Amino acid sequence: MNLFNDADERRRFFRFALVGISGSVVDFGVFNLLATFLHVPSTIAQAISFTLGVLNNFTWNRLWTYPETRQISALKQLGQFATVNVFGLAIRTLLFSLIEQPIINLAAKTIPHFLTPTIVGHNLFASDRDCYRHAVELLCQSILDI
Repeated sequence: MNLFNDADERRRFFRFALVGISGSVVDFGVFNLLATFLHVPSTIAQAISFTLGVLNNFTWNRLWTYPETRQISALKQLGQFATVNVFGLAIRTLLFSLIEQPIINLAAKTIPHFLTPTIVGHNLFASDRDCYRHAVELLCQSILDI
């Protein structure tokens, strides 16, 4: 990934960032709905909201950020994307459980904002490296084999 010299990579990074922001909006909105209005325990609410944010990001990354990968099985790609994001969920849940108790009143309103940049950074590089790049390479190779 060469963001400085490659306009296509800058465009892809910009799209990835916008998708990540939309996932954060989904995550934060669902979390607050569940925790604040439906009184779902916050650790469960953050896991549900994170998962919905991940599904949002997968869908938009597949359709918009990495459209050339749509010829690859969506189920296989979702499995790869989910694997990458399970680690992000584990990190977030651990951090969330450690941070929530000391600042319980603040937690329901702000913690997703503190943890999101960590997960976005992890997801950008892991998704690019492990999920989408490999799919593009396989697609290119299958075209060359024809």
